[in-house]
Amino acid sequence: MPDSPYILKFPSGGICPVHAHIVNWQFELLHSIGRSKIYYKALERAYSNMEEGHLRNALVHFGNVSFLNFLIDWCKIFGSNNNKSHWKKIFYEAMALDKKPICERDAFERNVMQAIFNECELDTEEYKKIVKSVKKARDKFAAHLDIGEIPEMPNLEVPYCIANALSCLYGNFIGDNSPSLKDLEEDFQSEIESIIEKLSPEK
Repeated sequence: MPDSPYILKFPSGGICPVHAHIVNWQFELLHSIGRSKIYYKALERAYSNMEEGHLRNALVHFGNVSFLNFLIDWCKIFGSNNNKSHWKKIFYEAMALDKKPICERDAFERNVMQAIFNECELDTEEYKKIVKSVKKARDKFAAHLDIGEIPEMPNLEVPYCIANALSCLYGNFIGDNSPSLKDLEEDFQSEIESIIEKLSPEK
């Protein structure tokens, strides 16, 4: 039996019903993406000024894990269209009383993409390049390993912007005020800083 849909309101106007249970899974993934990015950057700053030793090795490893987790979870939402957790899978086909679709799939996808493009100042080709770059890093290094064929690792800033744009869009559910990844940055920063502080030797 299908779940009750959320109603997504687009910034450009219009509404569309979306699968609640898939969106809830995506919220978890988006939070993991945001946490991984903030952790990675904080850990990188912390260990870059440390002398070689056990603590630095541990923080480097923790930072690498955060980086790779970012790539893997990001691709679960923005990678291949056939992923069950891809953002396109949230589309919920529903009919109005006059038997016409409440929202057309093409219109839904265009509205989501436009929200991402507007937030991150991207166009279609730039977006495709980012997706290809992150997927390549995941496929050849993060989730699998092609020995001797390590790809260039992507900068996380634009993929993070894309994830934040989706989280902003999901904050537009009617009757909901879900925080975006940007809204959660201070919480994620506090989490990792408290850990680094506890691990660091007293000066």
